[in-house]
Amino acid sequence: MACFLPGTPTTQRPSGFNRPETDLNAYHSSITRLAALSPQITKVFGAHNLPVAMPSVLPQLVRALDEIRLGKIRAAPAASGRVIYEVGDISSLVRAPEGKH
Repeated sequence: MACFLPGTPTTQRPSGFNRPETDLNAYHSSITRLAALSPQITKVFGAHNLPVAMPSVLPQLVRALDEIRLGKIRAAPAASGRVIYEVGDISSLVRAPEGKH
């Protein structure tokens, strides 16, 4: 059984990308490489939220991040200078873009 144990959330609950040191582009690059391995993975053990997810969440997360990065998804306001993006079953909590707090 091949398992993936990320140090970052990958589940359908809000994934947090709101810390100042977060590099969403680097995360996208990493998750894209991992999504390519999803046919070989049987379970994903996320660091937060749901403890176990199916490997199909990895390509879903790539598609969600693509849409967020391309500005195709409208953000909803969240607390403390953050916004939340929802794409299908994936929701991501990120720092609000400059001037959008």
